[in-house]
Amino acid sequence: KWSVNKWVRNKAWGTPPAPWSPEHPALKRFGWRNQNDGQDAPCHISFQNGFAAPVTLLWISSVGTQQLTTIPQQGKKAQMSYDGHRFQVKA
Repeated sequence: KWSVNKWVRNKAWGTPPAPWSPEHPALKRFGWRNQNDGQDAPCHISFQNGFAAPVTLLWISSVGTQQLTTIPQQGKKAQMSYDGHRFQVKA
């Protein structure tokens, strides 16, 4: 069992993860398939307003900004997003 534990954690603590390599031979060897047909997987992101007034959450797209929601004073809002999406908050 010691060798399994050594294999699971064989990288020095505090080092950044290795860059993703979609052509890595182990992916093919173990039959890994992208479940999202090449699309990034969605994730949840949470925004917290620490101000004493409501703020507006905007999504910045390639063609401009789009208002998503208003976050009340001292409130929180959760949003679905994807890697690379950018947001802006306006008071």
